[in-house]
Amino acid sequence: PGAQEPRDGATVIVEVMRRQQWESAHAKVQMYRRLDGVEYVFYLKMSPAMASWSYELYDVGNNNPAYPDFAWQHSFDISEANVPVNHQHFVHFDSRRVLGLPQGTQLPPGIPDEVEVNL
Repeated sequence: PGAQEPRDGATVIVEVMRRQQWESAHAKVQMYRRLDGVEYVFYLKMSPAMASWSYELYDVGNNNPAYPDFAWQHSFDISEANVPVNHQHFVHFDSRRVLGLPQGTQLPPGIPDEVEVNL
């Protein structure tokens, strides 16, 4: 009832990698998923020339699902001529979870149900 205030703390962990290997990121997912309140862990990896990008998005809310069972993954070339038409370069987050609000809570005016990030 009434306005809900977002809780303190991080709900989304974002790491951008350029020279690191995926194995180093995978080890960190295990650590991040144990932190109270973390809902998503997102990694963006760029090639050294920054022409190719790939990402992994882990939904770790409530320490579920058990890692490494599932991650949204996609790789793409960022040149204008090769922008994917399937919109897999868009990443979606549940706004309530990002704000640390309980499911079913009414969002503040102007806040969409989903946050969409165009990589």
